Amino acid sequence: MLNSAPINDKLLIAAGVTLTCTVIIGVWSVFQFEKLYIETKKFDDFWLPSIQHANNLERALTRLHSSLCDLAIDNQLYRSDSAKKAHTAYALELRTAFALTEQEYTRSVRLPHEREMVRQFDSTINEYTPHLERAFAHFLNSINTAERARNLRDSINAEVVGANRVFAHAMHLTNLLIIENARRTNDVASETLRHFLHSRLFVTVCLVLAIFISLGVNWLIARAIVRRLRIIQIAAERIAYGNLSVRIAMTEPDEIGRLARAFNRMTENLKETLNNLADEQIRERQAQLEALQAQLAPHFLFNCLTALGGLIMVNKERAIEFLEKLSYTYRYVLTHRQQHLVTLEEELNFVNAYTFLASIRFKDGFNVDTNVPNEYRQHTLPSMALQLLLENAVKHNIVSSEQPLRISLEIVSILHPEYSQPIPHLVVRNNIQRRMMSLNGLTTLSGTVHQTSVSDSTHLGLQNLQNRYKLLSNLVPKIVELDNEFLVMLPLVA
Repeated sequence: MLNSAPINDKLLIAAGVTLTCTVIIGVWSVFQFEKLYIETKKFDDFWLPSIQHANNLERALTRLHSSLCDLAIDNQLYRSDSAKKAHTAYALELRTAFALTEQEYTRSVRLPHEREMVRQFDSTINEYTPHLERAFAHFLNSINTAERARNLRDSINAEVVGANRVFAHAMHLTNLLIIENARRTNDVASETLRHFLHSRLFVTVCLVLAIFISLGVNWLIARAIVRRLRIIQIAAERIAYGNLSVRIAMTEPDEIGRLARAFNRMTENLKETLNNLADEQIRERQAQLEALQAQLAPHFLFNCLTALGGLIMVNKERAIEFLEKLSYTYRYVLTHRQQHLVTLEEELNFVNAYTFLASIRFKDGFNVDTNVPNEYRQHTLPSMALQLLLENAVKHNIVSSEQPLRISLEIVSILHPEYSQPIPHLVVRNNIQRRMMSLNGLTTLSGTVHQTSVSDSTHLGLQNLQNRYKLLSNLVPKIVELDNEFLVMLPLVA
């Protein structure tokens, strides 16, 4: 299914997996660190104030007891009344502060065994408070006279001794509370630190796993893409070495699958093009062979030599000229048979030589009229084209003094449908007086004698000329056969 998905979807899948892993790890990390923040906040807002309240409770009890111990000093009873009242008011303030501190600490107590210790502390303070109150009551009663203060010293000392005993027990309980709060605070701090370390380790491990998962998904997608591109590369290398039968079997609808199918179509088109090119080369060679075969026919050479033999006996100067024209004709054939295009000037010179030879053979029965402006004589056309047309005219028509063969050459401009401009054409025109091959006197295997005549035209020469034009340019000669005229329009190439 992954291979059939488009490449954009594959990249989106990889990005989605990476983003999903990142979001999951991020959200989980937020939750973990939020929990850690809550625990840290609870530690700062509860456990640390709890141990601070325990310390404050111990300090408040110590200050309160110090104010009580001051009463046992000898010179305390001999102070002024105002000083005694101030000391008593200070002791009341310490008692109030101690009560508030005890209330704050009681509110911070959470554990059952700590509550039990607080209840024991409260009962101890309840034992301590009467000693404190009686001691300060005796201290205030000593305001009236110094003699009476001396009498109350023993009572105050007795209350202070009782208070010291209870104070020792209360201080023991406060030390236990401080130790318990310190131990609990250390446990909470250790648990918070352990939770932080575990969260950091787990987040790191999950982040590494997310990275490996994302890299794995990206690697699988990249491997699927690269593996298929490698197949296309190997196929292209095989085609580069000439193996055009290579095909890539990929049916996936994604971009690489479409590329593979386009590659197969390109290979098929290339193979078909090369086959067509080979066929065209074969046809070109066949056309060249047919062109060579369509050159001066052996019977023309035989007729020319026969005419030359007659001229030698009658007119030696004319015979020499005839021999020169015949030599020029065959030299032209040998020189230009390997050329694809020749100038119209060279073809017309050949026509003049050919016309001279034909006039010796046919006397007044062969006539060529050339009307070609000089501006078109440097245009080109396939070599031996006019020789082929002249040979066809002589071959397929009667040539005699009574029925002369008239051939004309002229230039006509014809508008080309693709180029939208006129193209000069050499029009070769001759009158039609068809030569027929008689079958009279020929006996078939059944012994029946046929009295009919048939034409010996096969049109191979004209087909050869058209094929040569197709090979050389996209211009094609036009062949028009009328009732009394036969026209061939040869396009001229500038």
